[in-house]
Amino acid sequence: MLAKVFVVNAVAKILSAFLGLLSVPLLIRVLGVEQYGLWVALTSIIGWLAVLDFGVGHALKNTVSRAFANDKYIEAQAEAQQVFTITLLMALCSVFLLCVGVFYIDILKNNKTLVMMLYLPILFAFPMSMGGMILQGARKSHIQSLIGLPAPVVILCILFYFVAHEQVVSLQFYAPIYTGFFVVTWVVCWVVACFCIGCKKDFFVGMLSFKIKTQRLAVGLRFFVLQISSVILYGAGSYLVYINAGAQDAAIYDTVNKLYFFGLSLFNMVIAVFWPEVAFSVEKKQFARVGRIYFTMLGMGLVFVVGAFFVAYFSVDIIFYWTAGEISIDSRTPYFFAALVSVQALAYCGAVVLNAVEKVMGQLLISIISSVAMIPVFFVFLRMGYGIASVPIAAALLTSVAMLYCNLAAFFYVRRGLKGMVYAS
Repeated sequence: MLAKVFVVNAVAKILSAFLGLLSVPLLIRVLGVEQYGLWVALTSIIGWLAVLDFGVGHALKNTVSRAFANDKYIEAQAEAQQVFTITLLMALCSVFLLCVGVFYIDILKNNKTLVMMLYLPILFAFPMSMGGMILQGARKSHIQSLIGLPAPVVILCILFYFVAHEQVVSLQFYAPIYTGFFVVTWVVCWVVACFCIGCKKDFFVGMLSFKIKTQRLAVGLRFFVLQISSVILYGAGSYLVYINAGAQDAAIYDTVNKLYFFGLSLFNMVIAVFWPEVAFSVEKKQFARVGRIYFTMLGMGLVFVVGAFFVAYFSVDIIFYWTAGEISIDSRTPYFFAALVSVQALAYCGAVVLNAVEKVMGQLLISIISSVAMIPVFFVFLRMGYGIASVPIAAALLTSVAMLYCNLAAFFYVRRGLKGMVYAS
């Protein structure tokens, strides 16, 4: 089963990410560099939506994995209802904050109509995004990947149409297309996921009960802090560059970042297949299998590092031809982005094991320190003249601590598990 899930998930994610890469030069042509810079700054804020589940989405993933290990789905169904309620309340609060923010935050105030068209549909549909967590926990992440594949295909076809007819499109016109596919994908994923864990009609009625139990909130809050840290370290780059250097540099930063994020996203999405496998194996006391999974991930991580720096050597030409000469960069910048994604990939290998068994306190401390330090460290390198590379340099330095901790902690956890099995026998 793992091989099937791994292959299908990898192929679907590669196709989806490749289609996303193809859309970048088309968007630049259709929107123009300035409008594209604004677009990437606004859509980068969507990354903050990851924190609206208050971390309970990751807790739900682990609960579903345990439910499948023990063939008991009632707990998973009950927690899915709780997660829907919590995320719905958080989404409603976010809608209120957005309505206030458009009067006080410059980038939102100057683009009120666009902001509402972009964010409101996504916020209201956000609770449905938890379907992905259920499918991952059920060891069916390949289904999530397949559900998400049609959206980038259709969007790319639409962009090709605009380019072929030499149409210049406004962001107000493109935003509903983007959000529409976003929302439809989440809704389909949620419905499929709920039936996957055996939900009946009364489950869907109970989603609106607004009765919240707190048993898993403590675990969720730990993941919530990790999510906040991740967004600050890796999701705020476009916004920071846009505010401090302008739309032109934001467009350049986003283009380079997308090239490396393409590879890292594929790596993370493929590695994510192992998260529920670790939780499942621990529940079954199969620590030897956990060890094999961990070292498999680590080996894949090292291969990824070599690939990242190999791509960095050719990145100047890749980006120039990819964007039809619209975007150009200096030769040293790609290596900083390669260093960042390399450190992230290796950190995630250990983090998958720790997150699957909900041992995240050490990560919490590191993540809090890193998120607080990110912006000051960014400005240090910005003043030193590193330009857009200031973002990956700062993030890579701060992530290196998490990389060392996560892998050491994961290694010793597996070793203790194996020793415990020997003593028990």
